[in-house]
Amino acid sequence: MDSTPIKNNNPTDKETSNTIVKKTKHSSQIFETLKNFIFMLPFACVICYQMKILGNSFGEFFTFPPFSAITYIFIGCILILLLLMQIMMRSIIYTSVSAIVLLYGIFSAWFGDVYNPIIENFSRIIEIIRSAWTRKSIPFELLMTSIMTTLIFLVTFTQFVTSLLVKSFFEMFFGKKWGDGKWMAYLVTIALILGVQLSFNYYVQHSNSEGNKLIWKNYEKYSSLEKYISKTPGSITYNEEYLWLNNGKELKAFQKSDGKEINRIRVSDKVFTKGIEKSAVPIVFLEDRFVGYTTDLKETSWDIYYPNMQSSDTINISPESQVKSNHMLPLTRRFLKSGKYMLVIYDFGRFGLYDISKGLELWSKVIDQPAKTSRTHPDRFLNDISILEKDSKIIISCQNGIIKNIDMLTGNLEWEYRHTVSKLAGKPQRGILSDNDSNLIVSFKTGEIISLSYKDGHVINKTLNEDFVTSSPVFCKNNTACFLTDEGLYYEVKLDDGKIENRLNALPNKSEIYPALQNNQNGVYAHRDKIYVLNSDLGYSKILLTSKNRTFITNPIVDENNLYIGTADGWVYCINLGTERVKWIVHVDGELTDDSLTVIDNTVIVKSKSDSIFTFTK
Repeated sequence: MDSTPIKNNNPTDKETSNTIVKKTKHSSQIFETLKNFIFMLPFACVICYQMKILGNSFGEFFTFPPFSAITYIFIGCILILLLLMQIMMRSIIYTSVSAIVLLYGIFSAWFGDVYNPIIENFSRIIEIIRSAWTRKSIPFELLMTSIMTTLIFLVTFTQFVTSLLVKSFFEMFFGKKWGDGKWMAYLVTIALILGVQLSFNYYVQHSNSEGNKLIWKNYEKYSSLEKYISKTPGSITYNEEYLWLNNGKELKAFQKSDGKEINRIRVSDKVFTKGIEKSAVPIVFLEDRFVGYTTDLKETSWDIYYPNMQSSDTINISPESQVKSNHMLPLTRRFLKSGKYMLVIYDFGRFGLYDISKGLELWSKVIDQPAKTSRTHPDRFLNDISILEKDSKIIISCQNGIIKNIDMLTGNLEWEYRHTVSKLAGKPQRGILSDNDSNLIVSFKTGEIISLSYKDGHVINKTLNEDFVTSSPVFCKNNTACFLTDEGLYYEVKLDDGKIENRLNALPNKSEIYPALQNNQNGVYAHRDKIYVLNSDLGYSKILLTSKNRTFITNPIVDENNLYIGTADGWVYCINLGTERVKWIVHVDGELTDDSLTVIDNTVIVKSKSDSIFTFTK
């Protein structure tokens, strides 16, 4: 009897059979993915190493200043590179790790040690939350580590989501086997990164028009994380032979001629400064005193303790302004008489003058209003203080519109002027001082320009116009005041009768976001990516130079008819105002600020935000 096959129509058996097949395929796919992951590991290690080097190159050349358009172009190029890597590699882990390594390379180029601050940030997360809740603020160092940590998490999350989308796209349109990148794709990725690195190196090496302008340089990483987002204590000073760099943690001495490092010592400076100033000796401000060193930093020459709080009889400190220390706290300092004397501005309105060549205190007195100054935002009081040195006198612009003429050697008050409008919008206003040979010019935010006699402080001339609102000193030629208003309008005004002799729109399309840089004496102004020159005699303003997608940031300096100015992303221009041609352009590694440029003799000194120093021939 022949056997007849029996047809099984049981649906349960079919479903079981299909499930087994699916599980087998899924297991096989997981095995292939894991095998591909292991096989691609050597290629991935090479890619991560390349990304670390590329990140270092990016970080050393660029610091991504937020108000520069080139920053966002640069970020866009990096995002395109990461997307191309996603398309090639198609690996969630490897693409995420490579992006993190790129970011780590940038951070390490800026700060050096990145790992420890971020780990410390994690360990102090409760303290950060408590500080933010109670004080409504976060210390800048913790804020910076929080930003870095957030960026790492954001990059990781973005890379993870992008990898899922890219893998799903390839699997949907090309099949499951295309879900993972193969060895050929990894080789192409390696070649792509190598090409980007070589192209970037070529751009860096050939971007300077005059490479032989560099005399010497000293590259500094950000000595503290908060220096990237806020001004920190430190200074750069010099004399005829030496240049001293104080980054707040170390004091270094260099030969000014060739940049040879002579010595370095560990310090902990407490005073905020601006610009590069001439000083007889290097000085460090400690917790309770400031110390003068020998020029080679091998030993201390003298030390002077800060004045005691109890000796300040005229200071009435409110309970909320009480401080822990029993001595006055210095805010900043100014050098006078080519670095022989140092004027120290303390908290609560106290000033002191010192002969730093001998280490002697000449006087210490309360001159300004006895109010506590916030050190959280030092740029505010650094920009607010207006001091003018005139022969043997010091003219100080105080709060509530008070101008005081102080004898330099004794600190005695010679005369004072009290402005009729002491406050503006409820806040004390200070006058902006400028010199007009025999007269002192004071401009106020209320639109007044006043001429005072240096001899006795009496008012010689006074003009009032609500449009005359300027944030910089007025330049005077003969009896005419020349200035740029906050709206970008250039005025020439007669001081005796207030007659407007000239009015030009010097900065068209002025924006409050970007700084308005000005050199009133030479009629040079810069805003955003343009430099303007004025010809007030002919009554026009024209564009001298456009640096596309960049932002001019340094105060323009004119020396021997050459204009020196820098952009936020590190480009320094030398332009001849006679021919209106660029003589040379160089790039420095680091971000520039308003006080980054100084011209000394035949040398252009550039300091970056991280306190790197670059010197160029004029």
